[in-house]
Amino acid sequence: AAPCGSVCKKAYADNCRNRTAVQTPYGCEKSFDDCSSKCEKAYSDNCRNRNAVSAPYGCQQTYGDCQSKCEVAYPDNCHNRTAAIASCPANATCSYFADCAAKIQSWSCNSGYEKSGNSCIISPSVGFYIFGDGTASGNLTAGKTPIAIVFDTVNRLAVAMKDVNSNGTAVNTGGAPMYWSSGYCDTPGLTNCTNNNTVTTSCGVNGRTNTNAILASSCNGITYAANGTNNYEPENCNSSFCKRNKWFLPSLRDLQNLYYAKSSVNNSLTLASRYGAQTLSNDVYWSSTEYSNTAIWRMRMSDSHRANYGRFYNAYVRPVVYY
Repeated sequence: AAPCGSVCKKAYADNCRNRTAVQTPYGCEKSFDDCSSKCEKAYSDNCRNRNAVSAPYGCQQTYGDCQSKCEVAYPDNCHNRTAAIASCPANATCSYFADCAAKIQSWSCNSGYEKSGNSCIISPSVGFYIFGDGTASGNLTAGKTPIAIVFDTVNRLAVAMKDVNSNGTAVNTGGAPMYWSSGYCDTPGLTNCTNNNTVTTSCGVNGRTNTNAILASSCNGITYAANGTNNYEPENCNSSFCKRNKWFLPSLRDLQNLYYAKSSVNNSLTLASRYGAQTLSNDVYWSSTEYSNTAIWRMRMSDSHRANYGRFYNAYVRPVVYY
């Protein structure tokens, strides 16, 4: 008879004893064919259990267990938009992106105002008052003291309320005509403007630059006219733009523009007489524009006649400032 041990009494139902199941943190995608209780291939993520939200402006956050599906969508397109300015300034009109209502696409100042950095400031007309706090108005304003009158809106220049003497002190009626300087030379940094056609258009037209060069020179002796304007600081100036060293001797171009605006300027000065304002003299004013090593351009305010004169003649001086 055959030995009994050669015949199997009970067979394995599957091959699980020979299979090692993989880890399945997100569930089993496929079991072994010969061992249905053990996982051969696990899901790599939990995407089958996640529903993606609609994300027309992009996905802000995907599911932690399903990187291919969006859990939180951007509510708008602000993440792709760069604002023209952080917030809409006063006295401005702003337009916002259609897909990002929180960010400004473009902005412009309202009528009567103009851009200055990220603000809208009053766009003064000729004859407007500039006050000590830097604001402007076409009318005198209670509680504010005018310190200058606008005469050149292109170059943003305003003229002082009075003439000055050589130490920068404002003077009353009659003014204080003075020499341009106590010596003479070909001032370093100044162009000799001898062409009558360009002297008010392109040669020596920047009064601030001219004044700086005059003050820096040592060969002119005492520069009375430049000193007087540079040292001037009006009463009730409480803004940096009108402090000492901000005022300067106008160029011949500036004087010409002042002459063109004289009617409006003098009218505003007359209305401000209670503040000590004095109208422009009809006499001759010094400019900061050099003609030669001995002569400087001057202008007569009665008729805008301009001529070059030696520095040892007397003429009036009225400071101007950028507003």
